Amino acid sequence: FSCGESSMILQRDLSTGNIMRKFKADKKTVTKIELNAKEDCLISAGRSYIKIWDLSSGEMITKLSGQRSAVNGLSITGIDQCLYASSKNQRIINMWSLKDLES
Repeated sequence: FSCGESSMILQRDLSTGNIMRKFKADKKTVTKIELNAKEDCLISAGRSYIKIWDLSSGEMITKLSGQRSAVNGLSITGIDQCLYASSKNQRIINMWSLKDLES
């Protein structure tokens, strides 16, 4: 997976470099991405939202808000128990329980 100055996340085949799938992850730039421990979900962060994606279907599971500026830190603790996010020029770290998102 790769992200950068665009609103897209690219999933590439590592052996060929070909793009396998694209995720429209934000309105502007995607600043951080993270895989969960099971590697079945991708978490993306940008200027607007944090989104959690189901990798088997490519569908967005949920969208989290609460960041006032672009996310510059994203971390999953334990075995996919909590998600922490920090933003530029903020003195607050947001935390979400990922267990609450399980279906």
